[in-house]
Amino acid sequence: MALSYVNVGNGQVVTISEEYIDCVHIDLEDESLPEWLRNEYALGKDVVESDDFIALPSQYDIHEYTIMLGFAEAQSDSVIRGKLVASLRGKGAYRRFKDTAIESGVIEHWYAHRERAFAAIAIDWCRENEIEADENLS
Repeated sequence: MALSYVNVGNGQVVTISEEYIDCVHIDLEDESLPEWLRNEYALGKDVVESDDFIALPSQYDIHEYTIMLGFAEAQSDSVIRGKLVASLRGKGAYRRFKDTAIESGVIEHWYAHRERAFAAIAIDWCRENEIEADENLS
């Protein structure tokens, strides 16, 4: 799984595979390693050993399913609400939810709702990490 980090010193966002984060003990001077791999390991080492990097929320921190369920349950039309809630059950829920939102004519409302939810998550994350956020995002 790839993880993303922000360098709070310069605002740069880096995405790196977990395996490179877990391999900080690798000898970066080992000439048998290709240069690109040494660079990835070096980045992983920087992320782990520096106080400049903070992990960005992952898909597991965001809980998009909960956002979708909240949107579905907030629908004033009981038929649409029922279809959206039902679409979230079982395998393939994300695709089925989107298809149901399109068929029900609420897809644009869903995208706006999701954007506001993501902005709120981003603003909360910035506050928790004492990073200045543009409060106009939400």
